[in-house]
Amino acid sequence: MCVCAQGAEGSVEGKLRLNNALGYAEQLEAVATAGSASSRTVSVSLVQRQLAGRPARAEGRLGQTLRSLQHHSSCSERLRSLGASLQEGPHRAEFELAWRQLSDAERTASPAVRALLGHSLKSALRYSHTRDHRDSASQPSTGWAARGTLELAGLAPTSVRFLRADCEAQKALPLPLPLLPGAALALSLRLGVLLPLAGGGGGRGAPGGGGTPACGPAITHLSDRFFLGGADSADALRGFRTKGVGPSDARRPRCADDVAAAGAAAASLARDALGGDLLCAATAAVTFPLPHEALRAAGVHGHVFVNAGTLLPLAAASELTSSLRAAAGAGVVLPTRLGRLEVNYCLLLRTMQHDRAKAGIQVGLRPDPL
Repeated sequence: MCVCAQGAEGSVEGKLRLNNALGYAEQLEAVATAGSASSRTVSVSLVQRQLAGRPARAEGRLGQTLRSLQHHSSCSERLRSLGASLQEGPHRAEFELAWRQLSDAERTASPAVRALLGHSLKSALRYSHTRDHRDSASQPSTGWAARGTLELAGLAPTSVRFLRADCEAQKALPLPLPLLPGAALALSLRLGVLLPLAGGGGGRGAPGGGGTPACGPAITHLSDRFFLGGADSADALRGFRTKGVGPSDARRPRCADDVAAAGAAAASLARDALGGDLLCAATAAVTFPLPHEALRAAGVHGHVFVNAGTLLPLAAASELTSSLRAAAGAGVVLPTRLGRLEVNYCLLLRTMQHDRAKAGIQVGLRPDPL
């Protein structure tokens, strides 16, 4: 059993694993997860770690997930899916067939989110290639790592249709600093693009911004878009809250009295995060061991960083550089089995209207880069 927290939600996970259940050196695994924000996941997978004597990993999955997106996007998603994957060395190929339903039980979703409510079918092939030549994933001092992912959706006639490319890279260099022995410079970059393909069945809305409701034909679906912001997810941008950067739209208030009672404290939650089709994020950080021997043994280290990024709909691609947000700061990083636990102090360098920024102390648990 595992207990963890991410964003505004904590979760409890139970797992049952049977080895060699069918007599072919396979692994049968059942997982159930319950989240504090009404999220639920039940899945069954069958894993074979060798194929024809080769060290390849083949996996088949069947599951159902209920995800609460209420805190960020005023909706919930029910996902029923089956999938298969094959991985050998740096190569990984996947197939996914998923039936998705977005709903707004509390009836507070913005016009842009309401335009996407309902059912959608996703049938997709995904390929990823990963190379990692770093001396450490959590605190690299030398080496590089890169990963590229390409996804094509629309294999079924009524499925959403898009092409999604996502690539990220990290380079670490040792720094000869007498006052900070063991210091290193870590540079990372992530780029992503989501292109709709004609004839998809992926809903009726598109990312909007500045409070303007989305309208016209579909471009991309909420569940497939990129998100950016926060220190507690793979889509991190320190100095901003989770999903706090990019297109958003004003939520529909329950009533005027609720809005008046909430006041300024709820202003940052008054808009739905819509995600985007173009993503760019970069980070430069100087990492260094802390002086205490016990902290060094535990892998606890400090870092000073500056990061910048932006998230846009396709229609606003020309604003890629002018819409960059940026923040800088310093903090302490504790590697754990679940990821990097960071406690940072952040200074905002550049924000845009409707961003959910987070200056000052920011705590987050995020996966190791790449």
